[in-house]
Amino acid sequence: MSPDLYSLAGMAAMAAIAGVIGLRLVRDESALRRKRVLAEKH
Repeated sequence: MSPDLYSLAGMAAMAAIAGVIGLRLVRDESALRRKRVLAEKH
């Protein structure tokens, strides 16, 4: 494999990891917001 393919694979892996982390953060954020809204209603 040429260095270009290595760097492309690395960038793809980093993007995939960042996407997973981002999705998890968004999910946690929405869960926290839902809990806060429920707490305000009570």
